[in-house]
Amino acid sequence: AIAEWDEAPVGVASIGTVHRARLSAAYDSKDVVIKVQAPGVERKFQADIRTCIDFCRLAMPQHVPPLEEIQKQFLTEFDYREEAKNLEEVRANVLPRWSHKVDIPAPHRQLCTRTVLVMDRLPGVKLVDGVRARLAALAEVRGTTAEALEAEQRAKIESGELPLRGLAAEARATRRTNAYLAATDAVVRRPACFAHNYLNPMRWLSGEWRRREFV
Repeated sequence: AIAEWDEAPVGVASIGTVHRARLSAAYDSKDVVIKVQAPGVERKFQADIRTCIDFCRLAMPQHVPPLEEIQKQFLTEFDYREEAKNLEEVRANVLPRWSHKVDIPAPHRQLCTRTVLVMDRLPGVKLVDGVRARLAALAEVRGTTAEALEAEQRAKIESGELPLRGLAAEARATRRTNAYLAATDAVVRRPACFAHNYLNPMRWLSGEWRRREFV
């Protein structure tokens, strides 16, 4: 079923690794990612949580019920067939309305097992990289660096100067920031790039020509 396999993982989590792969022609040669559970990790987890529960029975019995509930909840985490089922359910609930804004990988249920999850590979950047790119754009507008802006925000959060906001407030703030960046792009950055590329006669006379790309 697998025609190509990248041994270097693109992601590592607590119970497994994620690899790029390509399916065989029998499966339309699709680009996929495959999550593989680490051998014996479920047994190790069960041993560890059982040790914690047994200790709490002796020393802190009030913590036993929550730990037992955690143990129950984690039972499904080790069955990737359930994760494939959840992916299909989320796709069915979200994509009919939001497919113009988001995408969710489709699992290949016929190839999934308890310890292997196969799903479509979606192009794009990592969430953290996307956030940092937006932060860098905002920092440029403010005349600073992304690192300085991040440090400033972290200091405000730690000092309590920047209180945590609800989802609705965060959504409004995000829309305002996006509108501000879009306006700055249209009014400042795009005209600056145009002027640099086409309205500087000295660059033409000197024979220097290097087009500045708008990012």
